[in-house]
Amino acid sequence: MRFAPGLYQRSTPICREVPKINSLGIIPGNMGLQCESEKRIDWDNRYRFFAGLRPFYLLQYTLDGYCEFREAGGPVCQVRKGQGFLIELPSETWYGRPADVTWECLWITMGGEVVRHFVKCIHERSGGCVFTLPEGSMAELELCQLYVQLLENPFRDAIEASGPLIHFLSRLAQELGEDDQSDDAWFQRALDLLEQNLANPMFSISDLAQAVGFSYYHFIRAFQQQAGVTPRQYLIRLRMQRAYELLLLTEIPVREVMQRVGYRYAAHFRNAFHRHFGILPSKLRTRMSESSSVEQPS
Repeated sequence: MRFAPGLYQRSTPICREVPKINSLGIIPGNMGLQCESEKRIDWDNRYRFFAGLRPFYLLQYTLDGYCEFREAGGPVCQVRKGQGFLIELPSETWYGRPADVTWECLWITMGGEVVRHFVKCIHERSGGCVFTLPEGSMAELELCQLYVQLLENPFRDAIEASGPLIHFLSRLAQELGEDDQSDDAWFQRALDLLEQNLANPMFSISDLAQAVGFSYYHFIRAFQQQAGVTPRQYLIRLRMQRAYELLLLTEIPVREVMQRVGYRYAAHFRNAFHRHFGILPSKLRTRMSESSSVEQPS
């Protein structure tokens, strides 16, 4: 959905009256629509508090471009168009906008015990804070419509706002639950993409998770349940097996073998190969050459 230029506001209240703290199951906060290409965004969410409200939550949804996001102890991942994140404030999370990227997003804050229930459900279904909505998502449409409604006529109070907010959260949870995780089509697609990108040193597990429509953390867990190893372990195993075949069955130089299995640095390739097979790639090639040159009895 595209918005007219005049609709971009960094923050607008969801309701005209400020609700009493913890007096309702849902405590509306604010909502905003931003398109940032110059303003520095670098949020360490460990230190973000909202007037003593606990629990309090922030949902950000990317309409265009992307931001970078990190959960506690995890890698930085990109949250692109059609993806969002839902976090508690404060929490061990971080997000920011890379300097050369334009990021357009809708965001909304709310709190209360009813919201906590929905957040728990959404996190379970998405596998973490980051979620991905299907194309033509009704949840995305409802979020956009809610923002336009607030600009025209904010809700009178928290009671009036509760119905539409609950409806949106229900829709979001429903759409995330419609993805049948027992269907292994995503897993086969992941395996195909790993095969196709063996020679690509820039291909990351974050790219793979995004390609199959999972959040990074959910993808790691789901893949390990299916394969018995993490995606990175599987990729290394695949690359080592391919390298072994090339060294064994061809006369391709070791350096070219290294490049064909996605390694840019010889030391990294040698170390990985030695850990996997207990022998250096050059030693394997030499051993095979010596073996083939032994004179066979007539």
